[in-house]
Parts: sequence; structure tokens; C-alpha cells
Amino acid sequence: MSADCYHHDQQYRRSSKRLICLARLIILVFTAHIQTAIAMEGQGPEILPENYAESVMIGMISEDGSREISLRLARFPEKNSAHIWLHFTDGKEAWSLVDENFILNHQTATPVAADRVVFDASKDTQQLSFQASQRNSGRLLGLVTGNLTASATRFPRAGEGDIATSLNLTFAATGTGFRSNSGRWEMTGTVQGDITLDGRSYHIEGPGKWHEQTGPRARFAPAFTYLNLQNEKISLLAIGINKRTVGYAIIDGVMLGVADLQVAPEGPDERQFSLNLLPANGEPELLDGTLQVTQRWSVPIEGTDRPGSTVVVNTAYGVLSGSLNDWKPAGDPR
Repeated sequence: MSADCYHHDQQYRRSSKRLICLARLIILVFTAHIQTAIAMEGQGPEILPENYAESVMIGMISEDGSREISLRLARFPEKNSAHIWLHFTDGKEAWSLVDENFILNHQTATPVAADRVVFDASKDTQQLSFQASQRNSGRLLGLVTGNLTASATRFPRAGEGDIATSLNLTFAATGTGFRSNSGRWEMTGTVQGDITLDGRSYHIEGPGKWHEQTGPRARFAPAFTYLNLQNEKISLLAIGINKRTVGYAIIDGVMLGVADLQVAPEGPDERQFSLNLLPANGEPELLDGTLQVTQRWSVPIEGTDRPGSTVVVNTAYGVLSGSLNDWKPAGDPR
């Protein structure tokens, strides 16, 4: 082989290798873009940690505590299953649903670090979708749509209902929210939309909340008391657990800490409560009052009833409405 031929042959081989490398790079980039796009639609390609679970919830309670909606979707990618809990009252009638037989549209973890995500599940012709956008902007927007089947009761058993139910709800956050840990995100804002049950439509609008929880599957082990209250001026969440209080309050857009939650034992329709609001600078401020129970619900979770109440209370910040939930493990004397 002449020197010129050898030189051209070497150039050809080097060029071929460059083209092959470039082609591989293009494929890798293209694949990454596809995976990113899939993840943005709720199909994150993440490797799931052991016992990984996701929960997303939207809720609204009217100022007088007579009207309420609470809807939660829990996803278990490891088992390709999902649970749905719903309760709704228009102030006169009440409907509920506990269905533990939904499956996932995408058996992967939802990429919650993305700016837009979708939590969803389905069963036969039924489906439920929670879409959240602008997650990284400090003003999350949520859209919840679904076709389900509920039952006309406040105390449902696990299983499909017989009343056709459709929902179209929106949520607009009023702030960045509060993270009690790396896997739980609580936000307050405004909820509005429509729910249709057996052909009858109801419009809802008012102060509400949205929360997400991801990570190892939650277990209701220690006893706790969960209290959330809000109106147009203030919103707060306080959880009393293991003799300590975690949570937050937002007053006119300013976030404060909370401490020393005390609530009278569950049972009567009037329960005294108190807690301390903790400003960044300044003395603690006592917030207290008499919680009036306006609704009672009970939700079976994995075979164990979990009671909850809707409450209103007159405080120095006006009338607040919200939820009060007590959890005591079997045999706990508290």
C-alpha cells in the first residue's frame, strides 16, 4: 500500500469513529430528552426505594364548616396499586369513598422535583388525576379531575360505591408552603370547582389546602393530634406528636412557628384548644378558643377506622374553619 493510500485509509477510519461517537451522543441526548419529557408527565424513571409511597390531597372547608370536600390519592408504585379517599358534603347530604383497588397508569415514582408533575391512577372506566404546575415558582397551581363512584354515607367501608361522581377542581397556593420534613409539603390557598354526583352538580369555592407526601410508606404508629385552621387572614397547621408540636402559621403572608398545642380529649362537640404562635422576633402569642365540631367522618385505612372532625372556632383573628384529627393506636390509654 502506498503512503498516500495508507494516509487516506487512516483518515477514513478516524472520520468513521468520529461519526459513530457523534451518533451515540445524539442517541444519548435524545433518550435523555424523552426520559425528561416522560418524567414531566408523571413517569419518572427513578429506582424506587423500599416501601416507597406517594400521597397527594386537596381539601376545602367553608367558613361556617357546613360544606367540605377532601380528596386524597395514595400511590404505591412497588405494588402497582393506589388508594383513594373522598368525602364531600353540601351542608345537607354527605358522600364518601374508600377504594383500595385502583392501579397506576405509570408504575414509577412521580418526579416531585420537576416544575410540573402528574399523580394519577385508574380502574376500568374510573380515573383520578392530580396535576401540579409552577411547583418551583412559589405559587403552585393544581388541577384535579376524576370520574369515581361514591356512596351516600359519612362512614364508608372499603369498596366501590354506586353513585357516579365526577370532579373538576383547581387549587391556587397563596405561598410557598411548609415542609415538615423532606418528604411532606403543606400549602394553603384557594380551592374552587365543581363536583357532580348522580347528575346533580355542586359548585365549591373557598379557602383550602393541598399537601403531598413522598418517601417510605407512612405508618400511624404513635398517637398524634392534627389541627389545621384558616380564613382569609391566617392559616395554620399544628401536629402534636410525641409530646412536641410541629407545624406553622401564616399571618398576612408572614410565616411563624407554632408550639405547645393543647386540645381537649376527643368526644364532645366542643373542645378547648390552645397553642403559641412564634414570630421570628418577639414574644410568643397565645391563640386559643373553643373548637365547635360541625362534621364527623371516619375513614378506614388498611382495616382500621381513623376518625376526623370538621371544626370552626372564634379567635382573635376571626372565625377559623378546618380539620381536627385524632389518632390513637390500639391499646393507647391517651
